[in-house]
Amino acid sequence: MWIECYDYFQADRWFFWPILWGLLFCVAGVTMILYARKDPEERKSGLLPFYIWTGFALLWTIGVGSDIIARRWHYKAILANRQYQETEGPVEHFSTYFHQKWRTQYDRFTVNQAYFDMKAKGFRKVPADIDSSGQALADGRWVKVQYEGGVLLKLWVKQKTQHATAE
Repeated sequence: MWIECYDYFQADRWFFWPILWGLLFCVAGVTMILYARKDPEERKSGLLPFYIWTGFALLWTIGVGSDIIARRWHYKAILANRQYQETEGPVEHFSTYFHQKWRTQYDRFTVNQAYFDMKAKGFRKVPADIDSSGQALADGRWVKVQYEGGVLLKLWVKQKTQHATAE
C-alpha cells in the first residue's frame, strides 16, 4: 500500500505571495500619483518618480504573475495528461542541508539515479508503523516518484506489509 507524502500543489500553497506584493506596490504607486496630483507644489517638482514606481510595479507583477501561473498550469496539465516521468525504488544518498541565505531546510536524494533537491517543509508526516520519527524520507525507504524535469510533482512512500506466518 502506498501513502502519499508529497504533492507539488499542496507544498507550494503560498505561490501567490509575489503576485500579492506586486499588486500592493501597484496600489501604493497609484495612491502616490493621486495624492501628488492634488498638491500643486508636488506637480511642479514632477510626477515622474511616481510613474516610474508604478510602471515598474505593474511590469514586475505581470511578469512574475504570468511565470508563476504558467508554471502551475504546465504542471497540472502534465499530471492530467500523464506526461510525467515516474520512477520507483529505494531512496539513496539522502541528506538534509540548511541554506543560510534563505533560511530554509532542503532535502537532497536520488531514486534510481534521478536527483531531487527540494524544500523539506513540503513533506507530510508518515504513520508511526513506517517510521517512528514521522519523516517521509530516509535512506533505503521505498518510494514512488512522479516528476518532470527534476521537479518533484508527487511522492508516495511504500507502507510496510505485515506477512502472516504459517504455523
